[in-house]
Amino acid sequence: VCAAAQRLGHGAIQSIRIGKAIEIRLEAPDAATARQQLESLSANLLANPVMETWSLELHHQDA
Repeated sequence: VCAAAQRLGHGAIQSIRIGKAIEIRLEAPDAATARQQLESLSANLLANPVMETWSLELHHQDA
């Protein structure tokens, strides 16, 4: 999934963990940019809107 995300233009993605929850770590210049990238990735790759609903929680972590 991580490689597919990168091929779709989300090169900032460092890792993706999929389970009951999907955890993604990425680098972004600000929260708005991070949220936009994650919303796009979720809608276009990670969620099946026919069968699933999804929500997004954004957490800031210092390096």
